[in-house]
Amino acid sequence: MNWLSCQVCGHVYFNPKGTIEFQAFREKVDELNSCHCGYGPLKAVMVAPSFVRNVDDSNLLTIWRSALEDLRTADEWILIGYSLPTEDIAIRSLLIRAYRGRWRGEKPPRVRVIQHGHAAEDRYRLFFPDCEYSGDGLEGLVSSQIL
Repeated sequence: MNWLSCQVCGHVYFNPKGTIEFQAFREKVDELNSCHCGYGPLKAVMVAPSFVRNVDDSNLLTIWRSALEDLRTADEWILIGYSLPTEDIAIRSLLIRAYRGRWRGEKPPRVRVIQHGHAAEDRYRLFFPDCEYSGDGLEGLVSSQIL
């Protein structure tokens, strides 16, 4: 909801402070919904949950590749509020490839899961048997860090 892209040059505009997707649907083209190359209106970038992802945006592919490498080489993962839904095959695949894609002899990363409740625990344990699962939510994590 906070990314817009140019269909001509591929430049991506990102607003970390809020949503900007509405700019893509305005009829008037101005500096708020046009690219530095002059094309407008910009297009909203949406990656919706689905069983099959056909991601052909080069920016998103680069982000996914970088995410895979960062996860693969990290010593610890902390996953907060992600339920690991069965329909999100792309993310599940990314996580399992990163978890198992380490150098031989290298131990897998420490996986800490912070969820509200235990509905996702079995899914996480199936992928990461030694994960540290907390169903106390973010509030529980913050409380444990303060005390």
